[in-house]
Amino acid sequence: MAHASLHIPLRFLRGHYGRTTLTVIAVALGVGLVCALDLVTRSMQRAFDEVIDNLAGRTALEVSAGESGVVPETLASQLQRLPGVDIAVPIVHGTAFLADGSGEALTVHGVDVLNEDALRVYEAREPGGQTVDDPVRFMADPRSVILTRAFAARRGLDENDTLELDTPRGRRRFRILRLLEPTGVGRVHGGNLIVMDVAAAQELFTEPEFVSRIDVVVDRSTDVASVRAAIERTLPPGLVVSTPAQRKLDLHAVMRSFGTLLRAIGLLGVLIAYLIAFNALSSGFERRRWQLGVLAAIGAPPRAIWLSQMQEALLLAGVSVGLGLGVGMLLAWILLPIIAATTALNFNLVAPQTSLVPSPISFALATTLGVGVTLLAAWLPAARAVRAGVAMTIRGRGREADRTELRPGWAMAAGLWSAAGAAVVLQSLAGEVGFGLLATALIAAAIAASAPPLIPFAARVALPALVASAGSSGRLAAMGLRDHGRRVGITTAMLAVGLGVVVWLGVLARSFETSVVDTLGRAIRADVVVTSANIGSGFLEAPLDGELVAAVRGMPGIEDAAGWRALEWPYGGEAIGLSAYDPQYFRNRRFGEWPLEEAAAGNVWEEVALGRGVVVSTSFVASFGRGVGTRMVLDTPTGPLKVPIVGVTVDFVSPKGTVELSRELFIERWRDRTITRIFALKRPDTETADLRRRIASEIGATYRLRILSARELLDYFVIQVRRAFSVIPVFAAAIYVVILIGLASSLITSVLDRQRELAIVQVIGLRRRLARRVVVLESLVVGVVGLVLAAVGGLALSALWVGRTFQLLLGWTLHLSVPAAHLALVAGAGVLVCVVASVIPARRVGHLGVSEALRHES
Repeated sequence: MAHASLHIPLRFLRGHYGRTTLTVIAVALGVGLVCALDLVTRSMQRAFDEVIDNLAGRTALEVSAGESGVVPETLASQLQRLPGVDIAVPIVHGTAFLADGSGEALTVHGVDVLNEDALRVYEAREPGGQTVDDPVRFMADPRSVILTRAFAARRGLDENDTLELDTPRGRRRFRILRLLEPTGVGRVHGGNLIVMDVAAAQELFTEPEFVSRIDVVVDRSTDVASVRAAIERTLPPGLVVSTPAQRKLDLHAVMRSFGTLLRAIGLLGVLIAYLIAFNALSSGFERRRWQLGVLAAIGAPPRAIWLSQMQEALLLAGVSVGLGLGVGMLLAWILLPIIAATTALNFNLVAPQTSLVPSPISFALATTLGVGVTLLAAWLPAARAVRAGVAMTIRGRGREADRTELRPGWAMAAGLWSAAGAAVVLQSLAGEVGFGLLATALIAAAIAASAPPLIPFAARVALPALVASAGSSGRLAAMGLRDHGRRVGITTAMLAVGLGVVVWLGVLARSFETSVVDTLGRAIRADVVVTSANIGSGFLEAPLDGELVAAVRGMPGIEDAAGWRALEWPYGGEAIGLSAYDPQYFRNRRFGEWPLEEAAAGNVWEEVALGRGVVVSTSFVASFGRGVGTRMVLDTPTGPLKVPIVGVTVDFVSPKGTVELSRELFIERWRDRTITRIFALKRPDTETADLRRRIASEIGATYRLRILSARELLDYFVIQVRRAFSVIPVFAAAIYVVILIGLASSLITSVLDRQRELAIVQVIGLRRRLARRVVVLESLVVGVVGLVLAAVGGLALSALWVGRTFQLLLGWTLHLSVPAAHLALVAGAGVLVCVVASVIPARRVGHLGVSEALRHES
């Protein structure tokens, strides 16, 4: 029997190539989606880690004033004298852009190039392997720089060539002194690195005598923790000491939340694949119940019969996983640049050069899920096939098992919906994202559980309409739905879950877009907005010299101008956004006004303009529990800043929260005079087009600028939001393909199950065209029921995520917006998929040989 148990599954698989292939493809797509998303997440983490490691070199500790703060350069000499400190290196870190119009970014690493020990920390080496050391040439030309060999080769540059770059202080010309090999710091961002002397970098990116951070190399014989403690005792207020490893952990925490969302989508794809596999295996075992009954009648033990069916599932799993891993690699290669851009936009990061690296962990995870899903899908049908008695099994040839098994369906669906509601309540009370993820899984399961008991009900309700519109074809379609409720119900569940996910993701993206546009449309009303044409990180433009505000304000035709500076800043163990406006922005509503959700008594914006208060975003309140009436303490480069919160608004600078404050206060406490945007108001007698041309002609030659209207800036935000959600169409396309495969497989099974019935009705006069219509009508009823469940489930998921889960996971606070056009598109695509899926099964009915079908043995 051991030999027979292996022979039987192979024989059954050989006999059903079409349906087997469809099942394999469906499971492979689910496996591939999980594999791809895990590969992408790990590849991105690896890319960010390499940037941090290469920039840190041998650095054990870093002293800084936050990501964008400045540190006194003289502090390095103080740290150098501490016991256990081998060397303390002042570093200026910034971003410059090629002035050729491409906007390609170069990471600037400003270090004392005359200090050989400092360069050795970062493994900055010439082609011959020697540390770069040419003090005479650097002293002769302060604009000399060191470029990586990889970047120079890509751009056709060589030593002694000139290079024009856009910097915060305007366009500057540099001379390439040396080329670096791709080792150590030379590997940063795929070679997009430029090393310059610290003095030149200070002129462009900080201020004289200030640097971005101080890197500390600890003596090998000294404990790092003790050196860190000594440094902390030495530091003035506002400065912190950390490790490169901590930066990686912080970044992993940021990316983990986004990875959780991606993996949740992948697991929902696996659920759809599970439903397809369950349906295919269940139908296959159902159709051979009488053969299994014969085996039992001649003495085969139930365990051996069950084992033979599980072996069949294992064979399917092996083929599906093998194909799925290949699909996963292909999907990961397609998705990696899209998701990298999405991550950078969501978390305001500089996207690193990413490359796909195969991960055994990703392959193991996808393999485990693929095999587990297929075996789990086979378990119940296999057990059901051997549980029935021999006589009943043989008599049940070609028919689905007793439909009384469907009776508990409503109770199970109601239980799952209730459990999902309880998880939503728990999330609201506890503020834990885990309850939201649990609710998501329960809603998906509830959608699936609602379909099987709904199909017989839908068949009865739809019967009069089907008979009235299609006559005998409609009656046959209704009978087919009624007599195969389990199979059709699982097919409907697969379609409903898939379309529900598409609805959910679409509503989520639309809610984000409308929340941004509605808020910023009121906050930005200036006639002209001036920004850098280069993107610094995420969606924020590169900073510009603050002197440009005065230059724009003094131009003919300008009534007033206000500068705005935005940056990330640490607070409470998280990264929040600082949004600093010149006082006149808060005093003149023509610039725009942030809508206040909550406010203290008095003139809130005047308090902010005077530097006596700040306004925080709703995301900040949700993240830290601090609102109007409380005082917050911000660690600044000049020491702690204690300031009251006087208002709450909706802002989108940072997902964890934003603090809006006066730019005068910001300059005083952060020592940062750069700006991100300039908002300008024109005089009544000036045309906007003339003003834009004037700004471009007077300062556009020195700075690469974008000069926009408020409407154009809003359009830019919409483009960035859509870029952030650009992965959704890829997910939706994969889901539609899986639905198409699953539905086609189910309809083919329906035709095979009803060959005799369809042949008989053709013998008694039903034309082939009308027989084909039976399959199409069945498919459309499944589609309508699936769409109804998808709408209910998708909107429930949307309300859950927009209401709270998205904010807990990624930080953004959104307002629900349900786009009717998106729902109509999903419905139309769902109906189209149902019609396309019915084409091949319907053609099979049309070519059905009557005499062959009457002789057919299921």
